Amino acid sequence: MSNKSIPTPAYNYKHIVHFGLLRDSVGLETNAHAISSPQSNQYQDYLTTGQTAQKFGSSSQNIQQVVNYLESIAAKNIEIHPSKISISAEFNTAQMQQHLCVDSSKKPTQKTCTPESLAPYIKEIVLNYFLLSDPSNEEKNNITTTAKLQSIINKPTCDEAKNLQSDNVFLPKQMMTAFGIDQLHQQGFKGQGMRAAILLSEVIPSRADNDTYRDCFSITADYRELTETPYGLPLSNNIEAQIDIQTILSIAPEIEELTFIGTGVIVGGGDQVWLLSKATNPVNFQHGLPQVISISQGSRESDNSADEISLAESYAQLVAVTGSTLIAASGDFGYLNQNFTPALGAVYPASSPWTTSVGGIEAQLNNQDQITSVAVWQKTNNDGSGGGPSSIFKRPNWQKGLGAFPGEQRLTPDIAYIASNSYIYFNGGHWLTNGGTSASAPFFAGAISLVNQQLISKNKKPLGALNPLLYQLANSYLYDDIFYSVTQGTSNIHGDLDPNIGGACYGYNQATGLGAVKINRLIEQLN
Repeated sequence: MSNKSIPTPAYNYKHIVHFGLLRDSVGLETNAHAISSPQSNQYQDYLTTGQTAQKFGSSSQNIQQVVNYLESIAAKNIEIHPSKISISAEFNTAQMQQHLCVDSSKKPTQKTCTPESLAPYIKEIVLNYFLLSDPSNEEKNNITTTAKLQSIINKPTCDEAKNLQSDNVFLPKQMMTAFGIDQLHQQGFKGQGMRAAILLSEVIPSRADNDTYRDCFSITADYRELTETPYGLPLSNNIEAQIDIQTILSIAPEIEELTFIGTGVIVGGGDQVWLLSKATNPVNFQHGLPQVISISQGSRESDNSADEISLAESYAQLVAVTGSTLIAASGDFGYLNQNFTPALGAVYPASSPWTTSVGGIEAQLNNQDQITSVAVWQKTNNDGSGGGPSSIFKRPNWQKGLGAFPGEQRLTPDIAYIASNSYIYFNGGHWLTNGGTSASAPFFAGAISLVNQQLISKNKKPLGALNPLLYQLANSYLYDDIFYSVTQGTSNIHGDLDPNIGGACYGYNQATGLGAVKINRLIEQLN
């Protein structure tokens, strides 16, 4: 999982402003809860984007007032989101200062003033600063590239990829066998007809690298890109994009539509709003909205303004209402991300109650690729599975009754998958091993795509927001049958084994959540 860099002020930016419209936020949230709860008579009674707009979106009169204002100041590229949750527009530097009180020649900020004539019609203002100019050589040199930290194999052939397999490095087939995903492949479920989206900022995919991976592992599916700017970080940083794309394709090798939604470099915040607004807009997809959305980036909750969180949460609720599953990495710096300076705390959007937050485990496999042991993922430098209580969100009803965890805050993560450097990727013209929650999150996203495919084949609905179902199963007699409980290790950088601060324990813990889901067992219960 990467953390966003913040360039110095002397850069050229493209400014996108999101205006969260006055809407029925309470109604949207209430409906999302009902649709996501297995106990509700509205469970999985999904709505279309148009139906959501009609029920909970802003009124036509309200929208027209905002559009009239934006046209009167000559804002460009005015777009009304089809959910009627927000309107976005492009502002130039003078418009930013005159109408929003933002001097964009200085460090990017989310502090704005609300135009008096707009105040009755909007709830939030969120800014995006897209970096258009190339950073200085000095900054490029200061960027730590993931590829430099990995064991690079300098022979880019398919045999070399397979030769990386060892007791701690697994081929995709081994990973799928370990968690029961191979059984879905054997039944012919390989992602046909399914759609998924990957949301990342500050990275762009390498077509050549991903095509090499596809060829070596006989993957017929491809991916498409939806990006705002052509500019991205140096090629060696693109490992984040390759991890997500190659992981999902390895599990769902015949997926109908995999869309990479990226921003190039965006600074000053607001990236999750932009990404989620794109991921929830049907016009951006060829075959319909994605049933699964995977996010491998995040930032500490305190780095997000109240307006950013509010508008992003409305989009996350829209994801739930329209029947998609939102999955995010919990972070790679231990309990409350202690090993990052300054300490991150819980990571957003993984801390959102509408997101299934995925932490990390280490696993040992036998000769039949069956799991023999699991432990909390922790690297030698004390980085490891992110987790801990949110400072923003209250503990949802489905997460109550988890034992003696103090407080009333939402706890992360929800589940965990392998995050050690056990995955094989192709990046920068080389085969290498990598991991992190940037790998465990898309791994679960790929698995859920196959689960959805199997359910749909039996005339059932896709899973949608997943947490209420997962915790209901975990709180039943089925826990041991469906989950690998993690009782060894800790994500606390000080080595503390106390479950209240990152230590592993049976059932739920704040390092690996409920544990790893046995996909074949989950399928059995859903059928």
